[in-house]
Amino acid sequence: METEDGLFGWPAPSSPHELVNRFMELTGVDVATALECVDMADGCSIPLQDAITNYLNTHDIVRISHDRQSPPQQESAVVPVVAGQAEVRAKRRLLSPPRCQRPRVSGDDTSDRVGPIASPPKFGRLIPEAEARAAHDIPDGCETSFAGGSGDYRITRRGAIYTCACPSWRNQRLGPYRTCKHIKELRGDEAERQRLVEEGHTSNLDVVRSGLGSRGSATAACATRSKNTGSAADRPLGKAAGSHNPLIEKQVMLAQTWDEGKTSPTGYLMSEKLDGMRAVWDGAALWSRTGNAIAAPAYFLSALPQGFKLDGELFLGRGRFQEVMSVCRSHMPVKAAWQNVRYVIFDAPGAQGGVRERLAEALRQLGAGAGHVARVHEHQVCTGVDHVHKELQRVLSLHPPGEGLMLAAQGKPHRGGRCADILKVKKFQTNDAKVVGYKSGKGKHVGRLGALECKLRTGHRFDVGSGFADAEREDYEARYPIGCVVEFKFFELTTSGIPRFPTFLRIRPDVDPSEFPA
Repeated sequence: METEDGLFGWPAPSSPHELVNRFMELTGVDVATALECVDMADGCSIPLQDAITNYLNTHDIVRISHDRQSPPQQESAVVPVVAGQAEVRAKRRLLSPPRCQRPRVSGDDTSDRVGPIASPPKFGRLIPEAEARAAHDIPDGCETSFAGGSGDYRITRRGAIYTCACPSWRNQRLGPYRTCKHIKELRGDEAERQRLVEEGHTSNLDVVRSGLGSRGSATAACATRSKNTGSAADRPLGKAAGSHNPLIEKQVMLAQTWDEGKTSPTGYLMSEKLDGMRAVWDGAALWSRTGNAIAAPAYFLSALPQGFKLDGELFLGRGRFQEVMSVCRSHMPVKAAWQNVRYVIFDAPGAQGGVRERLAEALRQLGAGAGHVARVHEHQVCTGVDHVHKELQRVLSLHPPGEGLMLAAQGKPHRGGRCADILKVKKFQTNDAKVVGYKSGKGKHVGRLGALECKLRTGHRFDVGSGFADAEREDYEARYPIGCVVEFKFFELTTSGIPRFPTFLRIRPDVDPSEFPA
């Protein structure tokens, strides 16, 4: 949360602890309420001054002025007192500003009197716990006191935002749209799931245990769900707190490159390799292959089968890789931008049997109403090497061209990691480039070549960092002198004219460097 220097004439807060104390001083609320409000403002990137102003406007708290030196006093915003509350002379000492900078009530002519520290303002009508439980909810603007294992916790509602005073809700650091076991117990799991889905915050859904916020242990959370819900094959992939889930990456199945001389493709299921963003549906939320949350619109998520895992690509069409990546990596999903995105499914990790059986179950789970969002990818049984070459040529001759092919071994169960049960077939293009610089290596290549800085005949610059043997990274300035021409292979050009996946092949002494711009 942003802070302002000299907020209301006070020095700017220098720590989160001081932010909480400043909020308490300026609003008169208790520490639990201050923690909730400061944390919510932090999750929404709301400046402290705006958070306090919004709080005062929401709770109809009258404003008072402050006097930094001596009368006459000037009217200024935003130091509140709850209307009708008796003044309390007790002064907050912890991290409070000097006495001459403390707020004073407007019209108060007692020079040593500080502004009253009021009791927490009421959010609205207090609903008895029994009444709230019977209704499975509380009205907008109201609150209830809910019994928990360590005492009573206050649950409040403001529109679609529910807050709870329990440590689990406060410590999640997931923004205002979060839940906890008390809110779930009050409203029911399905109602909470629907609320968070509609607001596009499904990554918050399973964070219900105390201490499992961004400071907690995602592994512990998933281990607990594993113990309580059965084997990994029978439950949705556990979601870690916040926007990253390390379990996803471990369970994603990755392809090896097909070697025509080693593996016969006969009997494999063959499909077009899509040029999209890999996405895993764990039954409640979408994740990238590396376990980062994908913020999709509510309509998109609600069309996918709940509690059933899927694996596929978010796809806009051939040649639109950069566009789909831009749309799907945005933290604020735009419905209009997602309208043409389709989730093309090529596996169902939670289903039984081989890939053919898993895809049949995925088709059944999707049903007829999900076509505007998702579809199962088309496959055909490969009859041999010639079939692969013929299909690859067909895909590459499309306009725009496809990326390649995928081969999936039938009868094999799903397993995480890179394996030979799925193979990728790609055909690279080649081109020449002039060496214009170097990038130093990192990790095991420290002191050696990291990448060649190259320039195309078009003037586009890019780096070639793969394709070198370890020995070829030594003495690189002599081996690849500035101005020499190298040949590299790549998959395609981006819309900006930059080669995708460039890989070094060899030096081209037969090509004149003058063909390239200076």
